[in-house]
Amino acid sequence: MKYLKAFLLVLVICCSCKKVITNDINIQADKIIKEERVTYQLHKYELDKLKIHSLKIIKTDTTLIYNYVNSIDGKYNIDFEFSEKEKELLFYNGERFHIIDSSFVFVDKRISEDPFYFFWQENGKSHQSRPILFNEKYGLLGVFNSYGPELIILKHKTEDFDLITKIKNAMGDFAPK
Repeated sequence: MKYLKAFLLVLVICCSCKKVITNDINIQADKIIKEERVTYQLHKYELDKLKIHSLKIIKTDTTLIYNYVNSIDGKYNIDFEFSEKEKELLFYNGERFHIIDSSFVFVDKRISEDPFYFFWQENGKSHQSRPILFNEKYGLLGVFNSYGPELIILKHKTEDFDLITKIKNAMGDFAPK
């Protein structure tokens, strides 16, 4: 009887505990930045979809963690880390992107004072995303997909389609040596 009571007590405790799943990452952060982003999803040069993301940048000792959260549909969330030591982007599906030539950058003062670097995955498949335009302070600016939509990610909604075209052309023209 004593063992039965102990078993029932353990069973009640286990059943009453629930795991809570959140979008927050429980990490010892040195600094957290929260901003909004407007994501333009393009097919060729036509605007296909416009999405709003909440961006959270979490700085730790060795990495910056970027969480782009779409409040309407979680399938459009983008999560990755930037290793400050390795200068590498690591996406949570295991894909790694790195800078091939640090002298090749994209700069437009309307977006950021800091240059955007072209990140590339050398041994990837033909249908992967490359290049990716990124800088540490801003986050993602663009993702070029050879067989899918391109993503242009800005801080504000814009009617300046020349700016969007400039970013898209820079990614499309990038050819590492």
